[in-house]
Amino acid sequence: MLAKLLVLILSLAALSASVLAVRQERLQAVGEMADTLRRSERADRELWRLRVEIAKRLAPDELSARLARELGDLKPIMLDDCERWCPPELVEVRGG
Repeated sequence: MLAKLLVLILSLAALSASVLAVRQERLQAVGEMADTLRRSERADRELWRLRVEIAKRLAPDELSARLARELGDLKPIMLDDCERWCPPELVEVRGG
């Protein structure tokens, strides 16, 4: 009888210890996920800050003026001119 009681107490102690270990692992995993989310949010904020900075420095009019100074007058490529420089496969797809 004493042996059964001792086995029961030891079994309950082992079960309790394993439940506590699982609980601790779960809490640790949640903490790591929270840290990861915080790092991700910081990276997103930094990315948006950099995007805003780039947008401030590269206004469309300023970009056009800078490209015109460096590359000269730019014109769009017309599809009618495609036969001169397009690969033959593209011209065939276009129906030209």
